[in-house]
Amino acid sequence: MSTEGDSSETRPNGDTTTGAPATLTEALTHSLDRFADLVAVTVEGSEYTYGELDQRSNAVANALANRGVAPGDRLALIMSNCL
Repeated sequence: MSTEGDSSETRPNGDTTTGAPATLTEALTHSLDRFADLVAVTVEGSEYTYGELDQRSNAVANALANRGVAPGDRLALIMSNCL
């Protein structure tokens, strides 16, 4: 429950927040909304914006879904230790 002048909110699960992202997904979405054109990471000399990372991660998620990977499935990533 919020009172006048209070910026907190009650989430459906009953948690009360002050508007800060509660999950990693919310934090990334918040960053994407605000900083889509800003550099998020630099890997081996290449810079990637939040928008580019969003596009690439969605492409990977769609490719996995097309191969039958569903929410809740476990999956291993094998990649270089460069990030």
